Amino acid sequence: MVNKEVSLFNKIKILIPSVWQRPLPDFYGEDRVRELNICFSGVKQEYRDFKEQPELHVQQILLKLTNAVDTLAVSNAECERGFSEINDIVTPLRKRLTIEHVSSQIFISLVGPPLNSWASTKYVKKWKKRSHKEQAP
Repeated sequence: MVNKEVSLFNKIKILIPSVWQRPLPDFYGEDRVRELNICFSGVKQEYRDFKEQPELHVQQILLKLTNAVDTLAVSNAECERGFSEINDIVTPLRKRLTIEHVSSQIFISLVGPPLNSWASTKYVKKWKKRSHKEQAP
């Protein structure tokens, strides 16, 4: 990890009670919270409340912060998969796809169910009924 990321990770670790020192010093984590408070105003007081009663639910600002931390990517592999998917979807034959259609295709390919588990018959029948009838040559 880059030093900046390690620093952020160390600051955020104070939100994990299982890694707290025992017995808990009065000002434990205050310096890290002060630094986090610059980006997330209101963190300091919520952290103090949380530290006094960690069994209670995390409050609003801390919840936003912990949710943001939980979404941090561990690696860029998912991004690379997305770029690879774009290369598979936007080919010279399909270069006129709109951004919306490409986005939908990428989402389906990365998040959707496997193609072999998708029953397409009902969707094809519905599409054919909507004036997409075969035209005679």
